[in-house]
Order: sequence, then structure tokens, then C-alpha cells
Amino acid sequence: MPKNDHVSLIGKFTKAVKHPIIEVNYANNMAVNPNDVKAVLTAVQNKYGFHKVNLVGHSMGNLLIANYINEKYANKKLPQIQKVVSIAGHYNGWLGEEKAAASPTKNRKTGEPVKRSASFRQCVSIILEIFEY
Repeated sequence: MPKNDHVSLIGKFTKAVKHPIIEVNYANNMAVNPNDVKAVLTAVQNKYGFHKVNLVGHSMGNLLIANYINEKYANKKLPQIQKVVSIAGHYNGWLGEEKAAASPTKNRKTGEPVKRSASFRQCVSIILEIFEY
């Protein structure tokens, strides 16, 4: 993702590749946009015709994926999400953030978050729907 929010696809896949991996990098990782996931998926779909995707997010990428799921998941014209992997997501706030550090973030018995924002609950609901739990 260059600074102007335009998606540049570099490289190509051969027909022999059954499960290609696409890495998304930012020219300026401090200028992330909630619509970036949609922009990348649209560009990949237009170039390669993918209709199903698995998404793996790390750190801020998790929040972008969660935002995409909350806002765009119902759009059947976009590639449909099959699986989501969340690595080092900071759903409970930034480490060291005063409020996050002063309050418990998970139930010790269940491992579930103590507090769930409306957007988090919506994201969990959609993910459960995706995987038919």
C-alpha cells in the first residue's frame, strides 16, 4: 500500500499454485486506512479472479480485518472469507495503555475478554456465522 492508498500488486502466480499467499505491506505503516482490506481484496479479485480468501492479520492488521468483517462481510461481490487467523491482536488496547494495564482483560477461567465492545461482539458473531458454530 503506497502512501496514496493505491494498491500495487507485484509479482504473479502460475496456474500450478493452488493456495497463493499475498503479503500486504505499507509504505507508511502509520497511515493505515480501514478500507485497505477491501482495496487489496478488490485488486486481487480483479487481477486473479479469486472469490474465496483466508485472511491472516498481525497487530494492526487484525483490527483492519475486524473492521472489514464488520462493515463489508455481507457484500457478496467481494471475495468471501473462508478462514481468519489473528496473530498478536491488540483488541484489549495497546500494551502499556493506562486503562488496559489497570484493569483485567480476560476471565482467568474461560480466557474470554472481560469486556466486549459492540464492534467486537459484531465481529465475533460474523466469524461464528462464517464457520457455522
